[in-house]
Amino acid sequence: MSVNIALCQYTGNKLLSVEQKKRCETDKDYLSNLANEGYPEAEYLLAMTIYVDIYDATYKKYWASYDPNNNFVGAAHWFKKACEHGWIEAYDTYAEFCFYGRGNAVGGTMESIKWLQKLVDSQPKNLTAIANIGICYIKDRIYEKGYDYLLSAYGLWEHDTTLKINSEIIMDIALLNYYGFIDVEYDGKEICSSFLVSELLSKPIERFSDYGKGKYGYTDNYKKAFIYVIHYYNQISDEKSVSFFLNTYNKVFKRKSGVPFDISWVESEFNKYSSDSKCDFYFL
Repeated sequence: MSVNIALCQYTGNKLLSVEQKKRCETDKDYLSNLANEGYPEAEYLLAMTIYVDIYDATYKKYWASYDPNNNFVGAAHWFKKACEHGWIEAYDTYAEFCFYGRGNAVGGTMESIKWLQKLVDSQPKNLTAIANIGICYIKDRIYEKGYDYLLSAYGLWEHDTTLKINSEIIMDIALLNYYGFIDVEYDGKEICSSFLVSELLSKPIERFSDYGKGKYGYTDNYKKAFIYVIHYYNQISDEKSVSFFLNTYNKVFKRKSGVPFDISWVESEFNKYSSDSKCDFYFL
C-alpha cells in the first residue's frame, strides 16, 4: 500500500485503505474504533472531527469523557496521539494547541517548536512552519532567533518563485524592525516602510497564499501595510509619497460613502494598530 510521505512518517502497518477512509467520512463510530486501535490517520481525523464540533456538539460523545464542557481537550488528546504516531498533518495543528495552551495542551512554545521542526524536517520549504518556529521564539522574547527564522522563510520565498508566502510573515519582519525589537543600524521605521513598499505592496498578489480571500481580494495585512507606510511618510513630511500611497489606497479600497480616506483616518488607524498589537505576534 502506498502512502503520501508528505503526510505520514508512520512506518507501522496500521494504514487506512481507501475504503476505510471513505467509511470514516460518514461512520464516526467506525472512525473512533480505528483511532482507539492506534491508526494514526484515524486519530488525526477524529481529532479534526472533535476540533470543529464547537457549535452544535454533534459528536460530543467522542469528546465528553475528556472534558464535557470543552471539545478542544478531546481534540488535543487525539492530535497528540496522531503526532506521536508520525502523522505529519497533525503536527502544525497540535503545535498551535501547545502555543496557546488550547485544550490543556502542555509544553508551550518548546513543545510547539518540537513538532514544527519535525514538520520542517519533512517539508523543508514549508514557509509557514518555519515562520511559526520564529513566532514561538518571539513569544519567548528571543527576538533575534525568531527574526532569523522569519528571514529564513522569506529568503526561501524570494529565491523560489513557485512558493507562496503568508503576508503576515512579511508584516512581522517589518514590525520587528519598526518597534525596535531588532538591533538595527538604521531607522527601523524607514526599514519597515521601504520593506513593505518593495515586498508587500509591489509583489504580484499571486505570490501570497492569503490574498484573494477578502471582499476586495486583499487581506487586512495588505491594508495594514499601507497604513504603516503612509504614517511613516507623513511623519517625515514627505507629502509626495503620502499623496501617492493615499491615492493608491483609495483606488483599491473604496468607502461605501464615496468619501475618500484621508490622512487623519490613516493616523487614527495607525494608532489603533500600534496600541492594540505592538507586541502581539500570532501563530500563522
